[in-house]
Amino acid sequence: MKFSQFAVGQYVAFTRAFSSEDYEKFRAVSADNNPLHWDVDYAREAGFSQPILPLGLSISPFSAIAGKALPGIPSLILSSSWNAHSHVDYDQNLTWSARVSHILTEKRVLQLDLRVYDGERRLISGKMSVQARVEEWNIPDDIAAEFSVREPARVALVTGAEGAIGAACAARLESAGWQVLRHARRSNTADIVADLATEPGREQLSHAVRERQPTLIVHAASAATKATLTTLIATNYLALHSLTAAALPHMLAMQSGRIVNVGSVAQLKVSGSFTDYAAAKTLSDWYLNQVDLQHRSNGVETTTVLCDKTNSAFSEGQQALSGTAMEPEEVAEQLVALGLGEQPLHTRYTLSSEGLTRLTADEAPQTVSNNSIPTAKPERVAASFSSAPLEELRTRLRTMFNQLLPDSVGKPDNLLRINTLSGWDSMTQIAIALEVEQQFGIALNGAAVAELISFDALLQAISNAKD
Repeated sequence: MKFSQFAVGQYVAFTRAFSSEDYEKFRAVSADNNPLHWDVDYAREAGFSQPILPLGLSISPFSAIAGKALPGIPSLILSSSWNAHSHVDYDQNLTWSARVSHILTEKRVLQLDLRVYDGERRLISGKMSVQARVEEWNIPDDIAAEFSVREPARVALVTGAEGAIGAACAARLESAGWQVLRHARRSNTADIVADLATEPGREQLSHAVRERQPTLIVHAASAATKATLTTLIATNYLALHSLTAAALPHMLAMQSGRIVNVGSVAQLKVSGSFTDYAAAKTLSDWYLNQVDLQHRSNGVETTTVLCDKTNSAFSEGQQALSGTAMEPEEVAEQLVALGLGEQPLHTRYTLSSEGLTRLTADEAPQTVSNNSIPTAKPERVAASFSSAPLEELRTRLRTMFNQLLPDSVGKPDNLLRINTLSGWDSMTQIAIALEVEQQFGIALNGAAVAELISFDALLQAISNAKD
């Protein structure tokens, strides 16, 4: 194994549970005798239904991940930090996930994002910086399969792939080298044939999602605009809800995944006879926004693209759509670009022949008498480091220092130096460099890391990076 073989996005994930017997072993080693972890009455008086697991025991699998997989045998943990969002119960089957979020090649350091889940519920989050002490090593034969390093599969699901937009999306994804699962209501060429208006059809699709574990989902399926409200809700909202619920466990384990929902600008207009269609689309849009709010920080992003008129049989006769019709391939180009792009997704867009427009979070659906697409409100974009004044950069860097090195709180900037500030040594230096790279979007080579040994030097390097 060579350190150069690691890549951002690789991950290790497995499930296990801790028993009270595990705690007794932990207590013998750690001397943690807190009755909250073993006394039922004490735990109930504290507001819990039963004794809870110590945080130190809850995060212990991550030490095994570092020592066996990321990077493995030559590992040396440089730093770690944790947030306990909820308690962990005994005998609770949980998922532990570690994902490579950043690599400092010259120092052979992996930055890991860490998560513990109970189903979709995040219990613990954290970060860890781990160094490989050598460049190359042999992997022992007895490493368990659960510690195998995996990469998110390039598998995409496209619903409604018999339609013009769905078919174009599937073709474009395949040309990009992705394996595509085509869903259709009736088609001899689809991988999954299921009627999403029915519960058995939705369960059939969900089963395929759990089995094939796509990292990208494009939901283009919909009943006809004049279908019953029940059918429209089933194909637009209930189907999306089912396949999202089926996809979240593996997407959360990978800390990676995107769901792109095909909406309609009818959601923003006086839709007339298409009110039910627009309402069903809005319901799915709202649901995905809730998923995004809950899981974006865990690597799972969603968006809804409100499409205008398309040159397809589905768009014919829709008075709520206007303007120059787009070709299905044009729509697919934008949808797939969002799905495969590296930039964070916005939660809502409109798409017309004039291009893709982001809608701000406070943009409410509007009734527009002339049926034109409302102009999106100018989006406030946070100033990047490259345009931020020096004092703003100083404040951001100081906040980072206070979090990483608590002893820096209250001390003047000019006294913040390596080997003079408690906790800032050569090992912590690497963790600081990684955090600077991530928060300020700059790259530091090995020589720069060795030279930036004070707060003022780091601030100057960040400020110079804009030039």
